[in-house]
Amino acid sequence: MVTGRNAKRELIEAADLVTEMTLVKHHFAAGVKAQAGHRVLMSRPRPHAARHRVERRQVAARRRALRARCARRGLIVRPFKPQNMSNNAAVTADGGEIGRAQALQALRRRVAPSVHMNPVLLKPQSEIGAQVIVQGKVLRHARRRARCRI
Repeated sequence: MVTGRNAKRELIEAADLVTEMTLVKHHFAAGVKAQAGHRVLMSRPRPHAARHRVERRQVAARRRALRARCARRGLIVRPFKPQNMSNNAAVTADGGEIGRAQALQALRRRVAPSVHMNPVLLKPQSEIGAQVIVQGKVLRHARRRARCRI
């Protein structure tokens, strides 16, 4: 999944699905001003860390329950991450590249890794550039400034 505006023709042609959103009604039109975002500093003590651990366990339990329900219906749960930035890529059976984590998750689920599990992969090439891989194939090399216009 790629989000943004003014997509290049080559990216649109490489995509399976393209959606364009248009403004119909927005709070700003009614005079609502932009509000400051919430900023979290990681160096602060986290008084709710224990609660977060419990929530993570609950999420994992819900995922296991969902996988079990799908298995009862004969469905296979497959790993999917629409966009990933990683230096570690794995090669699929058809020669495409996906993130190593998605490939390992697929193997753990006993399914063959596929480029559909990680359709967009960004592989950093330098401090200011990355290789853009769409559906397992190199689309282009982008520099930091150009990344916004892909």
